Amino acid sequence: METLVQLAQDAADRWPGRVFLHFDETGEALTFDVFDRRTDAIAAALTSHGVGKGDRVLVASGNDALFPLAWFGILKAGAIMAPLNINYTLDEARHVVALAQPKAAICDAPRAPLIAALAKEFALSPCIAPRARGKGWLSFEEVSRPDTLERSRVGVASTPDDLTNLQFTSGTSGLPKACMLTHRYWNVLATAVREAVIDLDSDDVILTAQAFSYLDPQWMLVLAMSTGARLVVLDRFRPSRLWDKIVEHDASFFYCLAAMPLMLLSSAPGPSERKHRLRVVMCSAIPADRHSELERRFHVPWVEAYGSTETGSDLGVLAEDRMIALGSGSIGKPLAHREAMIVDDALRPLPDDAAGELLVRGRGMMSGYWRDPEATAAAFHEGWYRTGDIARRDVRGFYHLVGRRKDMIRRGGENIAAAEVEAAIHQHPAVVVAACVATPDPVRNEEVRAFVVRCEAVTAHELVEFLKPRLARFKIPRYWSFVPALPMTPSERVAKPLLPRELDANTIDVARPASEP
Repeated sequence: METLVQLAQDAADRWPGRVFLHFDETGEALTFDVFDRRTDAIAAALTSHGVGKGDRVLVASGNDALFPLAWFGILKAGAIMAPLNINYTLDEARHVVALAQPKAAICDAPRAPLIAALAKEFALSPCIAPRARGKGWLSFEEVSRPDTLERSRVGVASTPDDLTNLQFTSGTSGLPKACMLTHRYWNVLATAVREAVIDLDSDDVILTAQAFSYLDPQWMLVLAMSTGARLVVLDRFRPSRLWDKIVEHDASFFYCLAAMPLMLLSSAPGPSERKHRLRVVMCSAIPADRHSELERRFHVPWVEAYGSTETGSDLGVLAEDRMIALGSGSIGKPLAHREAMIVDDALRPLPDDAAGELLVRGRGMMSGYWRDPEATAAAFHEGWYRTGDIARRDVRGFYHLVGRRKDMIRRGGENIAAAEVEAAIHQHPAVVVAACVATPDPVRNEEVRAFVVRCEAVTAHELVEFLKPRLARFKIPRYWSFVPALPMTPSERVAKPLLPRELDANTIDVARPASEP
């Protein structure tokens, strides 16, 4: 089991002149050897400014070369990356920084003002960004120049169980928790995908359209690095242009999730969607009733995968099971490195076809939640990770999701903690209490709906404006209902199961300004 640092160095030795990363928007390309040398330079710069083993470094960047270069430069310095969601407001970023306590920060130009505000408040130094920005800031162009180094490898000694990332994910408490991910985690995840879904090699081209701060482009980078494949990075997901980009870059593997399949089906047909050389599309949450349509229209197998930030990749539909699982809604079977179990509320195993909580265990899961032993203890039971998802296993061993125990809203590719949105709404003086639930949506899977009890006049659009500086735009409720009271449990908690998910005539849709007087 190699560390990611060893993996990068081995790739540079095996495929020195081969293109490793290609960024569609800018056209920039990095070969394996150039990537290795530039990350050496970043590591040397961080080390010379006091960043060392176990320190955290904040990274805020869009889908350009800065993010992967920063990540591996940080790893070579022996430090740990804390990626920041680029949609976060200053208030949301404060929580990440306060928890991770980074020593330094690396950002792209658009995120420099945000990092400057955080640096002043939390004493981050050094701060690295494209082009020098004043006292205490370093130029990313200078820091990542490999010609300033001798040709000796740079890298602090690390082991497969050392931390690489504090990967933030929303929890049911409403505040993001930091998953402690290791070198082993990434290698196990990439190996599982390669062996279970598609046998990639150096002739393959992987394409991603997700933000690099999320988990998926990161494991795809490790997958490319371990196989010699090329990773093409789009700036963002555009359904109308995706198939043209797949053809343009000769992609053979693509991963998507959540609302992406439905958005692709809703886009206008074009010749590129059948002229590609994709061998497989891996997807989480394939809409079962449209699975066959996806394969017919886009002329490529779509296979289901299930996992989480905490555990990586857990279950999936193997190649030999693809036709059996087609259209069934199954999330597949446990992958080679995983075991799965369905349990009741007392955590006792349930028989086939009985619905209960899905538990998984095996190699390459997170080490726990950073500085949160209580949440870590609650997440595990005798080595099993409690997913919070309700599922059943059929008699053939295929698993099927039934629902979710966690109070989460999944809007498109984003996971939104209802409690976090409620806490922000509660800051408005006209609000007595609020509760947020998921409302089914044909495009984004779910939308956020807020039920609000007011003590004085306030409109839904006024609340939206109030939330804009406090929440990322994707978290702000689209649907609003003003009610005289909320249903409560005997312990004075909001009884969310009693709140309607379907919209009614009194629901205000803020996406349609005319819907509210």
